[in-house]
Amino acid sequence: MKKTESVVGARNDADALHAELRDLIAGSRARLASTVNSELTRLYWAVGKREANVAGGTRDHDGTRSRMLRMYRNWCETLVIGVLMGEAGG
Repeated sequence: MKKTESVVGARNDADALHAELRDLIAGSRARLASTVNSELTRLYWAVGKREANVAGGTRDHDGTRSRMLRMYRNWCETLVIGVLMGEAGG
């Protein structure tokens, strides 16, 4: 085998490896995005369900949400953003 043939063969092997690694990374990213989306959906569903329990169907005299519910919602949003940003919740 000539030296140029071995160089071309090595280049083709490197290109194939690079393409395979690119595909593995792309697949991993897609699965990760799907998992994160699923977990965020579950989180927001649970927060919304809890919010409905806090509200208890009660409204202020003008039909707006009660002060307690607004405070709870703000607290939940702050907590969720903190969790998503990697901060300690609390």
